[in-house]
Amino acid sequence: MRHIAILFVLLFARPTFAATLEESWNKSAKSISETLNNKDASAIEKFALTQEGSLALLQWKFLSLLGADGRKSLEEAQPTESKWLLTDRTALELFLTSGNAAEHRWPDAARIFCQLIAKDSAAKSALPLRIAVATSLVFAQPVKALADSAIIDPTARYESFRKWNDEGVLFPSFRDLNAWQLRYVVGSWASDDELVWARANIKPELKVREKIGDGAYMVKYRDVNSKGVSVQNGSEYYDGRPMTMAVIDEVGGVCGAISKFGAAMCQAFGVPAMPVGQPGHCAFIWESAPHTWSIGNNISGWAQSHCHDGISIPWGRASWFVRMMSDAQQDRAAFVDAECLRIATEMTPIVARMALLEQACMRSPMDFGAWQDRWTALADSSSATWSAAVDHSAAALATEPIAFVQLSIAAAPKILGAKPTPIENERYFGQMTDHLVEMAPKCSESSLVTGALMVMLVRESERIAPKAKAAARDIVEGTKPDKSTIDTQTAQSVVDLCNQTCLKLEALNETPEEKVWRSSFKRMLHGAILQPSSRDAGVKWAREAVDRLAKAKRLNDARWLADRLVENTKESGDIDLNASAVTLRKSL
Repeated sequence: MRHIAILFVLLFARPTFAATLEESWNKSAKSISETLNNKDASAIEKFALTQEGSLALLQWKFLSLLGADGRKSLEEAQPTESKWLLTDRTALELFLTSGNAAEHRWPDAARIFCQLIAKDSAAKSALPLRIAVATSLVFAQPVKALADSAIIDPTARYESFRKWNDEGVLFPSFRDLNAWQLRYVVGSWASDDELVWARANIKPELKVREKIGDGAYMVKYRDVNSKGVSVQNGSEYYDGRPMTMAVIDEVGGVCGAISKFGAAMCQAFGVPAMPVGQPGHCAFIWESAPHTWSIGNNISGWAQSHCHDGISIPWGRASWFVRMMSDAQQDRAAFVDAECLRIATEMTPIVARMALLEQACMRSPMDFGAWQDRWTALADSSSATWSAAVDHSAAALATEPIAFVQLSIAAAPKILGAKPTPIENERYFGQMTDHLVEMAPKCSESSLVTGALMVMLVRESERIAPKAKAAARDIVEGTKPDKSTIDTQTAQSVVDLCNQTCLKLEALNETPEEKVWRSSFKRMLHGAILQPSSRDAGVKWAREAVDRLAKAKRLNDARWLADRLVENTKESGDIDLNASAVTLRKSL
């Protein structure tokens, strides 16, 4: 009988849409609420994952995102197209599961999309539909040309990429891109004319998918132009001309010009790309192979790369979220299922939310939005429940360690309680570090593991040194101290923490994980020796490690570490320590 009741719900839960979008939204909300009321998680999951149930949820979510004013204005401007979008499952699904509308301006995104399909009936299916969705989501916030800040017309941009695809001037891979990937093609800051110029002027040897990002290095790095004008003088550097790709190619530029030129060169051939910020630097990321993102003009790696202003990426500002979304989008069906489960929890009794969100995380492990919602739903759960969720995240997010660390730190107060003892804190930190050591061989980017370790180390060092947090951060992050100070005993404890962490990675000799050990050791040793209170402890730590590695016949590692000791003691200005370090190096 229970199965019959569920079937009845599934068949009759789909709302009937009335004359206006506002009435449709009201009826949709009421119908879904009545359907899900008093249902357990299993029944709600079944509803959310059926064709009828998932469509009803997507329709309700779309209308909710528009808001009352948006529903009214969209219906007045595009009555036919808005009703079509609301009832066409493929279009609605793409529209809602290809990343947020820029600046969350969903009414503007819907308006642009409806305008595109009104003008081009082909935009209702296949590749044109995906281009239309991508264009509408990106151009919800006006996109300005890099050259002169002119607003790029979304309809013209859509039509250009449609035409270029038909002409065959884009790489064949363009036709396989999903709507989310296409966002980072159509959203180019280069004008259409510039993109045409790029295709005509690319070096022939770079005109392939895996090398197109190297087009960035066509631009000569020059902080002063041929007339002696500094790049800091703004438009004067380019003789007052718009900063087009042709002008950048002619004059040159620094990191920003190089990276933005490289991103545009990729986009000109239909390859997803975007500039990203790094500390004191501008780099760019691009899809060098299907669902594989690489960093061009790179200095700091993935862990320290973040979203550039004017570009929208999912879940936050860290550039590694692009990697996660790319992986999540590879299995579109699973991602859509997870998103439908997330939507269902917005109208679900609290007792069912945790189970539904756990299922969402299991179906699409790289859907970080599902993890965020799950953590919110777990708020009042037991320590054991939280611990199980953290273990699940460690296994599921093995290739994205910083995502795991963010979740584990957020879970710490729930697992450890309001006033954990130092031993409990140390144990938790050790467990999280062990998880990261296990992730190291599974993660293609060692800088992400290094970055995750640094985040954990900062948390633990600040706990050790509550009255000298800045100085503790300087040690573990390898930062030259400014005015921050720390007492010798506490500094020793922070150095011991660094030592214990590196020891867990040091055993991984001659493996890819050694990159994590080297990077972490280099950074923390630098911080320890530059901080006066921790200098002696840092030197002792390095000398003991060199001796241990030499005895283990790991002479290459021992010499490398001794070189770092020489460099750092020289930078510290301590002549005696530097002389001692030089003697140690010569003995190896």
